[in-house]
Formats: sequence, structure tokens, C-alpha cells
Amino acid sequence: EQGTYRTLNSILDIEENTKYFDKDLINLIQEYYRNDGLRNKMLHFKGDDSIEITTIDLLATKVIVIKLIKLYNITLNQFYNTNLHEISLL
Repeated sequence: EQGTYRTLNSILDIEENTKYFDKDLINLIQEYYRNDGLRNKMLHFKGDDSIEITTIDLLATKVIVIKLIKLYNITLNQFYNTNLHEISLL
């Protein structure tokens, strides 16, 4: 939709889209967007509160990013017969 920012979570709400993501990645993304997930901890921070970000939160976020970059590279290769060398090193 033009002019509309869609989160990964809202994209995954559409059943048809889940076929592009492995179950592990879907679970990590859903945990990230949970009410008590890392995204909400950071984006709904109130100045008088403190937030706890665990090593597990950070590791899960890194795994999400790496898996999405790999998926992007696969898509580039499939549709444009090219890939980004730096990405293929992951």
C-alpha cells in the first residue's frame, strides 16, 4: 500500500505471506513485536522508567536481521540473477 508503513508483524498477519519465512524466523519476529518484546521496550520507553535488554533480546534481533538479509539475497539472485557479495558471506 502506497504511503503506508507495514511492520514485519503486520505482513506476517496475512497467512499467504508466511510461506516466504521459516518458522523459526516467524517466531522470532512475533517475539520481537510482543507487548513485552524488545521493540515495545525501546519504542514505548518513558523517561522515568528503565528498560532491561537481555543478551537473548540482542541475539534474537541479530538472528532476525541476518535471516532477512539472507532472504533478500536469495530474492535478488532468483529474480535478478545477482547477489550482494558481502551478504553471501553471512
